[in-house]
Amino acid sequence: MIRKIFIGFILVTFLTVTFNLPIVKADELTDLGLDQAKIENIKASCTTLTASLNQLHASDGVLRVNRGQAYETVSKRLITVFNARVASNSLDGSSMVAIAANYDKALFAFKMNYKSYEDALKETIKTDCNKEPVEFYKHLKTAREARKKVHEDVLVLHAQLNDYGQTFRKFKKQILETK
Repeated sequence: MIRKIFIGFILVTFLTVTFNLPIVKADELTDLGLDQAKIENIKASCTTLTASLNQLHASDGVLRVNRGQAYETVSKRLITVFNARVASNSLDGSSMVAIAANYDKALFAFKMNYKSYEDALKETIKTDCNKEPVEFYKHLKTAREARKKVHEDVLVLHAQLNDYGQTFRKFKKQILETK
């Protein structure tokens, strides 16, 4: 009896290692929202999925650089310079300085969350969806969540810019009224 159990264990281990069969619990699949049909669909669409993810990675990289540079330019060449000029003229620009500080925090969060997204996307692309469809799906889910955070960061940055613009218009109106 012990010999049969031992041989069965060796056989399962051999098959798992040889054919790289993932041992996945049914609860884990349910938690991920996966069933056997979805797993087979991932395997069948593996080439297309990988190509799409590679294309997304390339286009997102360009978009990240362009947006990042634009956000940096707004911060360093416009907001910071203007706030310094307001301060040097002994005017009260404290509300704009506060918004600028929040904008810089949001910009930092954008950079960090984008890096996390990029890492998650690279990990997804590296995973062989034919051999490891469940792992591929896990990485894809992580990348989607990370991309959502980046999107939320972009919305926060735009909201901060809108706030700064409104505050600037009020500031400008006050300055013009005092002259």
